[in-house]
Amino acid sequence: MIHLDIPHSLKVFCWDILKNHDLGERHSFNGNKEQQLVGLIGEYMTALALNLPVEFIEGFDGGYDLLYNGYKIDVKTMSRTVTPKSHYVCNFVGYQKRFKCDILMFASINKKKNLYTLCGYLLKDEFLEKASFFPEGSKRKRDDGSFMDVKAPLYEIPISELRSVQTNKITDPSQSQFVKEQLHSSK
Repeated sequence: MIHLDIPHSLKVFCWDILKNHDLGERHSFNGNKEQQLVGLIGEYMTALALNLPVEFIEGFDGGYDLLYNGYKIDVKTMSRTVTPKSHYVCNFVGYQKRFKCDILMFASINKKKNLYTLCGYLLKDEFLEKASFFPEGSKRKRDDGSFMDVKAPLYEIPISELRSVQTNKITDPSQSQFVKEQLHSSK
């Protein structure tokens, strides 16, 4: 797993986008503004970690966030209050199954530590084959013995089942050219 601190400037940039745009244009399970913020930060941090270009485009993104060597990558980001461990799960909402992406890349944001973690990836078909499925309305048992009501069709997989990401990561995202350009253009 790759861990990076999230620059405050990136959080401000993402909030500015969400002030004027609703990113929930996919289906009936789109997330509130805070959940959309987590997803947007995850998308931009993943692009920074992989040194890939990313730009905000208004409207529906087609079901993917990044392009790499012709592969369409959908970044799925979970908000947590702890740093993820290998037995923690990553999930994918079944409503998004029909969208055209090749790779699902999973990230986590520790809200308490302001820490981004790139957990890993799988080809979408491989993920759907390996993941556990929970239908909408079912109850899913958590590691701690509590239960969660499943509000949408849900696929889950432990982080330990993901492929590792190999990258020449940016160790200080605030020094990336992308962040510098975004900060300059927002002044």
